[in-house]
Amino acid sequence: MSSKYKPPFRRRRRFMWELVVEQNGRCFYCNRVVKIAQNEEFSRLNATLDHKIPQHLGGKWTLKNLVVACWDCNHKKAGWVIPEELFTDRKKMQHLFKSGKIKHYLRTYAAAS
Repeated sequence: MSSKYKPPFRRRRRFMWELVVEQNGRCFYCNRVVKIAQNEEFSRLNATLDHKIPQHLGGKWTLKNLVVACWDCNHKKAGWVIPEELFTDRKKMQHLFKSGKIKHYLRTYAAAS
C-alpha cells in the first residue's frame, strides 16, 4: 500500500464520527470544540483527521493512528511526529498548540534526538 492510499469517503467519515465521539467533540491537540462540516463551508474549527504517525513515515489509516484535530492544529503539526512525552503531558501539548510554539518545540526536539 503506497503512502498515497486514502480509504473510501464513507470509511473516513465513519472514522471521523467515531473519533469525535471518543474525544468528546474536541481537538486532540488544543482541546477546542470542533465541528464536522456539513457542507463545503470552511472554518478553522472544522474537524480534520490527523495521523499521529504521518503517512509519509509509514503511518496507517487505522483508528489507533488517527485523531480528530481542528484545521489549525492539523496544519501546525503538519508532517511532524508528536513526542511521546506530550501525549502524557496533555496540558503542555495544549499550551504549545494554542500558543503557536509547537513547530519550534518539534524542531528543537528533533535536533536534540
